[in-house]
Amino acid sequence: SPEAFRFQELLKYFDPDFKSQELAWQLPKESKKYLNFDFKNNLKLTYDFQLKYAEYMMQWAEQNALSSNRRVYEKSDFVSEGLKSFLLRLHPEKTGEWLESVASNFTRLSEKWDISSFIVGQSSRYGLVLSAHSGKLGDVIVKFIPPFINRYEKEKNAYRFLSHEFMCPILDFDDEAHALLLRKISPAAYAKFENNIRLTRFFECVCNNAVPEDKLPAGAEKYYYRDSLVERVEKADEAMCHVEEIKAALNKALEMFDTYFADDRMYLTHGDLHVFNILEGAEDYFAVDPIGGIGPIEVEFVRFIRNDIINNPAFGMEERFDYLMRYFSRWSGRLRLMRFMYIDTALVTYNCTFEHADPAPTEFNLKLMDLILRLIEEESGVREQ
Repeated sequence: SPEAFRFQELLKYFDPDFKSQELAWQLPKESKKYLNFDFKNNLKLTYDFQLKYAEYMMQWAEQNALSSNRRVYEKSDFVSEGLKSFLLRLHPEKTGEWLESVASNFTRLSEKWDISSFIVGQSSRYGLVLSAHSGKLGDVIVKFIPPFINRYEKEKNAYRFLSHEFMCPILDFDDEAHALLLRKISPAAYAKFENNIRLTRFFECVCNNAVPEDKLPAGAEKYYYRDSLVERVEKADEAMCHVEEIKAALNKALEMFDTYFADDRMYLTHGDLHVFNILEGAEDYFAVDPIGGIGPIEVEFVRFIRNDIINNPAFGMEERFDYLMRYFSRWSGRLRLMRFMYIDTALVTYNCTFEHADPAPTEFNLKLMDLILRLIEEESGVREQ
């Protein structure tokens, strides 16, 4: 049967003299595994008469499965682990109805975009990502965005109006299906802070190609960062844990935004440039999964900083934070960047209570905000003297 392993994990335990050919038996008992039962007609070939069946199935696949416009899709074809962990958990009825519409729309879209095959991405929680092949366009990504999470127009705006020098190119979109057709970035490894030259070139490109709000095309819908913040302030009591701490943080964040950023020039931003949304192309990094709001340019830096701290637990939190602040301060004042870091972490912390059943990520963010507030006070004191 087909198997896949995290290679570095397997390599630690691999013994070429192991008595069994079952590779999984060499891993520790507590190792996590995922069994996929969705493959149909996955026949094991043992006897010669089974070859005839295999030959027939290969002919059938060429004639039918690869001619997607002939196929009727089902909701189950599009269920991913990411959807199970988030949207199907929080909004089962709405998500189920949306997946039914995805299945009915995909027959039409596969003909429109000449999609011959696809694989469902398992990690996306806010939508459905298909890695597909188009006879017209080559390797592509098809992204479906649920209408009830209010992100489709925002993402479409960002892909259309932000520079393709740093954004993944959009090839087409379908408003009826809330679907985007994107160029597939390859090799698509995640960005690394240690790849400093490429990362600096990427953020220089983000800043140099920033689109001011007043330069957007007439009629383009606008979604303001401050409105997102106000919405969370108003719903703070609905947070799933640490309600009082989150409520206080959000109120402080809104006050800080109005004091230090409300009168700034605003830009159309990607809005979620953390390491997993910056993919490695052949020569440069490209951004995917934008939020597409209107806000100050600092929006583009703060989520990379926060996620980098999370992904490098071996560093001390304060040490890593200072390291990243020194790097990103070339594009914004240090104190200004710290203030927006606090604002955005408050916003993200509210979201975090719904995204994770475990309160640990929320508690990490609260600890980070305490650190930022202390450093802001220390920095302000030095400047006032």
